[in-house]
Amino acid sequence: MTEDNINISDSYSQKEASLTDRIAEFAARIHTYQLPNSVINKVKLHLLDALGCGVSGASMAISDSARNVSNIIGEGGECSVFGTELLYSPVAAAFANSNITNALDFDDGTELNGKGLGHPGATLVPVALSGVTRFKVSGKQLIHALAAGYEVNNRLIIALQPSPARFEEVYGVSQHQSVAAAIVYGSLAKLTTQQMHNAIGLAATLTCVPSLHKYNWNERPIVSFKDFVAPAAMSGVLAVELTLANFVGSHNVLDGDKGYWRMLGSDQFDANYLVSELGENWAIHLGSFKQYPACRWLSPALEAHELILKNKNIGINDISKVEVQTFSKVVEDLNEVSPVNEIDAQFSLPFLMAAQAYGIQPGPEWFSQSTLNNDEIKQFAKKVYLQVDPDMDSAMRGIQRRPSASVIIHLHNGTQLKEHVSEPAGGSIRPLIDEAVILKAKKNFSLGGVEADNVINYINNLYDHCEMVESLKLMGR
Repeated sequence: MTEDNINISDSYSQKEASLTDRIAEFAARIHTYQLPNSVINKVKLHLLDALGCGVSGASMAISDSARNVSNIIGEGGECSVFGTELLYSPVAAAFANSNITNALDFDDGTELNGKGLGHPGATLVPVALSGVTRFKVSGKQLIHALAAGYEVNNRLIIALQPSPARFEEVYGVSQHQSVAAAIVYGSLAKLTTQQMHNAIGLAATLTCVPSLHKYNWNERPIVSFKDFVAPAAMSGVLAVELTLANFVGSHNVLDGDKGYWRMLGSDQFDANYLVSELGENWAIHLGSFKQYPACRWLSPALEAHELILKNKNIGINDISKVEVQTFSKVVEDLNEVSPVNEIDAQFSLPFLMAAQAYGIQPGPEWFSQSTLNNDEIKQFAKKVYLQVDPDMDSAMRGIQRRPSASVIIHLHNGTQLKEHVSEPAGGSIRPLIDEAVILKAKKNFSLGGVEADNVINYINNLYDHCEMVESLKLMGR
């Protein structure tokens, strides 16, 4: 598309409910829905995945920083935070827990035909942790609130996707999650439809500007808010608390040619997708899970590299060079061989492949100071050469925006070993089975010193749990 446009179905007349009304009504009434078992199970998997990421990410340096900030903006409340016994206000706890859940860049996503669209779990689950403490809710209410949040989140980001040309001009990774965060927290607060409408309006106008193209790609280190999940969590919680305090938000903020999609810089909006079969055809099934603690754009190269290392029985001293054929964004922006901190490393393909080659376990150890300062890893990273593949670049630049990569390992004896991965695993094209998601969570809990089976059993029984949810049990304490 070359012109800005909005595609609102003719069925939406001025006499009928607005888009924002319909979303607000769905969110406010979610507790009346008989959720399909598939939706309940999907919510539980996303909840478990996010909690595992929070437990394992609690030891990261950025997590210390997040807790330090929360000490200033909201210490002394009732809400718990990963990695500390201190208690915080709902907003401060959501800020800290969101940063911590996203600290490893191992958290979930939304994926449409291979196109990655944000990190909802790192926003919505921390918001839910604040909400279950603030509002004293049952397990069923928690599952329903997360179902509503994930559902609107996934529909909203797909509905406001820009054209490829506009994507090159302006885009944000997770800014839209502020609206979904307000829906989760608002559902736990039992907001009315009118209150939910108001909270959505406030959350939308509290959203950070879309800033993907200003992440310091070529002026390292990468920005600390690499996905902006924590500001979205804060905005959602604050929007509901402001609503409860009778602050007035924007009316019908999702509607019209000056609606939220325009505020986020898009040039097109599929309003029909946002509300069509809402509560019947569930977009939560577009939720995805990560294989590696790193930028999703790097997953195909990391997987291809791992496949060669595991299946070909080669030693690190056998390797003379590693060649990666992929799309231009990786070659231009993610080719740093000497990252200076843990976040920088999550966007540095040569460094991550070096950590893989040396058999370091994916997780916090990939980003420890000892790994970042390891001279052998630094030297191996210099053996990694990135090249643009025209077809892969076209797939990433087009409407699909699908990352892919081929890896060729050159051995000193002249042998070349090659693997190609056409899209990241964990989404609808290449889904991970439930057992794989659970195993990932178990490993993450173990890295944080938590007995995973206790958390898993608690989550499995959550929907039928009539008593008040205990956030500490969800966090493994």
